[in-house]
Amino acid sequence: MFRILSKTFTTRNLTWPRTFITTTPLNKRVSKINLSELVLETETSKPVTPLVRKEISTGSIVLDTVREYTKKYPLCVLLVQVGDFYELYESHASRYAPQLDLKLTKKSITVDTIVDFAGFPLRALDRYLDILVNRLRCKVAICEQFGSVSRQDKSALGIQRKITRIITPGTVIEERFLESNQYNYLLSVFPNKDSTIGLAWVDVSVGEFVMQQTTLDALKDDIARIRPREVILPESMKPSDDLLQQGLFDQEVYDPVTRLLITDPNIAISYVDDNQYNAGTAVRTLQNMFKSNALEFSQIELAAGMALMMYVNETHINRKPKWQNPSRFSMHDSVCIDSAAMASLEIVKSLQGRRTDSLIGVLDCTSTSAGSRLLTRWISSPLTCIDSIRNRLDIVEYFKDNTFLLDDLRNLLRQSTDAQRSIQRLALKRGQHSDLMEVWYTLDIMKNIHEKLQQTTSEPTQDLVTSMDPHESLAHYIRDAFDHERIQAKEIKDYGFVNHAFHPDLLQLHNQLDELDTQRLNLQNELRLLCGNSLSLMADGPLKHIIEISSRKAPNLVEKFPHAILLNSTKSKKRYQVKEWTDISVQLGSIESQIIDIESQVFDQVVDKVLDQSATILQSCRKLAELDVLTSFSHLARQNRYVRPRMTHANRTMILGGRHPVVEANLSRKGQTFVRNDCDLGADQRIWLLTGPNMGGKSTFLRQHVIIVLMAHMGCFVPADRAWIGITDRIFSRVGAADNLAQNQSTFMVEMSEVSTILKQATARSTVIMDEVGRGTSTTDGFSLAFGILDFLHNQIKCRTIYATHYHELADTMTGYDKIKCYKTSIEENSLGGFRFVHKVEPGICRQSHGLKVAQLAGLPTQVIKKAESMWNILQNSQVPIVPHLTEPNYDEQKSIV
Repeated sequence: MFRILSKTFTTRNLTWPRTFITTTPLNKRVSKINLSELVLETETSKPVTPLVRKEISTGSIVLDTVREYTKKYPLCVLLVQVGDFYELYESHASRYAPQLDLKLTKKSITVDTIVDFAGFPLRALDRYLDILVNRLRCKVAICEQFGSVSRQDKSALGIQRKITRIITPGTVIEERFLESNQYNYLLSVFPNKDSTIGLAWVDVSVGEFVMQQTTLDALKDDIARIRPREVILPESMKPSDDLLQQGLFDQEVYDPVTRLLITDPNIAISYVDDNQYNAGTAVRTLQNMFKSNALEFSQIELAAGMALMMYVNETHINRKPKWQNPSRFSMHDSVCIDSAAMASLEIVKSLQGRRTDSLIGVLDCTSTSAGSRLLTRWISSPLTCIDSIRNRLDIVEYFKDNTFLLDDLRNLLRQSTDAQRSIQRLALKRGQHSDLMEVWYTLDIMKNIHEKLQQTTSEPTQDLVTSMDPHESLAHYIRDAFDHERIQAKEIKDYGFVNHAFHPDLLQLHNQLDELDTQRLNLQNELRLLCGNSLSLMADGPLKHIIEISSRKAPNLVEKFPHAILLNSTKSKKRYQVKEWTDISVQLGSIESQIIDIESQVFDQVVDKVLDQSATILQSCRKLAELDVLTSFSHLARQNRYVRPRMTHANRTMILGGRHPVVEANLSRKGQTFVRNDCDLGADQRIWLLTGPNMGGKSTFLRQHVIIVLMAHMGCFVPADRAWIGITDRIFSRVGAADNLAQNQSTFMVEMSEVSTILKQATARSTVIMDEVGRGTSTTDGFSLAFGILDFLHNQIKCRTIYATHYHELADTMTGYDKIKCYKTSIEENSLGGFRFVHKVEPGICRQSHGLKVAQLAGLPTQVIKKAESMWNILQNSQVPIVPHLTEPNYDEQKSIV
């Protein structure tokens, strides 16, 4: 059956036969078993485990790790630690290397795998994080090295890496990434089916946690007030890739919330699983965290709050920040400032985006970072409760009248630190000894303030100080534990921060350390006398416990210590191991190691004590910030001659000798004075119709009025001679406009949209200013719109309004409206043709806008001015009134028709 074929092969001097065995194929066997009999019997009680897709290894631990975490965190830029570098791979490298100004290269991972690659040193991490997080608004996943990965035979296979932190614009806590005078809010938005929206926001760096229920119409104003750096939305609202491409050209394809957020380049948008918006889980979580009743919040507020808490926990891996008790923001307790007013009044930033020329830039005379942040919140949401406003004004007045006490307090406040953010860094295991010192400094300042104000006669001031607990026992504990001078000196050393007497073993160890250090110095001096000053006793480095000496002096050392062992030599240096130095060096290392361990234990103990009382410390810090803001108001009032406003429930605002604080500050730097003006909006004259020339000061007067109203509601003294302010529920401003091409809106469309918002939302207790409404269209259309808007404000809303216009003919049509009064600004001319603007507001109507004179001041060519003057004369001679006298419409008749 078998056949053997043989053939002889010869190699060098060897010869052997090679044999091939061939077989005859067997006949095919046919099975007689039925197919059904091949089915294996399985236990029905055991569920079948579905197959799990497993990624094929690339053969590189680093690349496998990169792909694993890139898939797990698809929205993050992954920075992987490899030795002393952080590296980016594949799509992250190709996309972000150019933006980070890094060289993009190719890296060979295995024989068949070459990927895009970029990297930078560990020490440069902060620089590149700043670019990624603050400038590019990216989320960054930090993947750091841990222990090695071993094979079954315990041989090293590679380095294990884990994600240690997710850094996003709204969750950073490092001081270098934050503005000390601004909150860094992370906002969670939960749109409900009935057009209500749940909001929850937190500043992770201080733990301040707030919730609110709002509507889609009010969301834009809420965003302008909160000013979040990052917003999280349900995953179901995430636009598809196709929709994102389409949205580049037409933002109308987005849902209303996304459309609102995507227009602000300062807001980063993130998405979380819809299941995280769970109100039931939020109730249990809040009760466990704060032992408080969560039923005061609505379901949609709780849902937004739960998603917020889970997002923060996911980004701070294995670390839990300290949350303050959640509070509820209610629009009934605050003056609502719409987004247009927030921008046009330049409350928190100027139209150029600068803080310097804004209202808060002038008012911020606070002494602490926490006070500056609190002022930002107060100025964005002033109070409407008259008793609370009066309490603040009482405290401001008390310190204004006690000049020396005010100066002493402000000096103390300047010595305090930002303990709120220090506590949060400690809670997240990113704190240092300096953070504990900042907590101690602040508590010590609170104690000194208590001593300063213990004899105060102001009841509101006494209540504020009493609520500020200095935690004296804790402050003494921190002071006794640490050497604050050593910490303040920032010495580059791993130990020495704990007072020697604080721990029973520490003093003994330091005594031993001093003795060994003396022996080291004695040995070093002895050897340097023998071998020269270039000799060094070295304890660290690749070769430990060695003596480094110049080659020329080496024989002297060997003669002194014949047992010296040569470990390393170069042309100029030789390194020896000498038993006398090795014994001292080993003991020094052992003692230092024990000291470091004890100091680490002490640090952890003190941190735990601080965190145990963190809730009450943070509450005291808030009161300290409140005192800082109120004393800064007192300083402003004394420095700038501000007066106390009289707050009333009457629907009237009367300001005598009012000034614009920002314009006045800028003029004073030039040695100029501001022209004061009066304004009285009340029952007899709810609306002022203001006419005047270009550059006549109309817009300044409008802004000045509502800014004084806003400052009064903050509890701040105001720039005026006297002021009576009736409580206002909303502030609206229709001043200035620009187009919005991204949403296909012309300048006039933007203007009309803002007017529409005012007419729909304003109430009888609101304060409204409007400037040049209707100028963006034809004269007839614009005049007609202006008339209709004024009519609606007068007869329907009946709110306090200042309406500035160049339609001086409008005044002639308003004679039948008894609550509208006409006021004007003007210019003075001399016989030589010279003129100057008179910024004084007085009763009357300005019949000319003097636009040609302003154009002449702007430097238009003389030829243009002369041609314009000739045309102006022609038009004046042939002018026909725009609209005849109009009477007040009968709204009762209109309602009956409807």
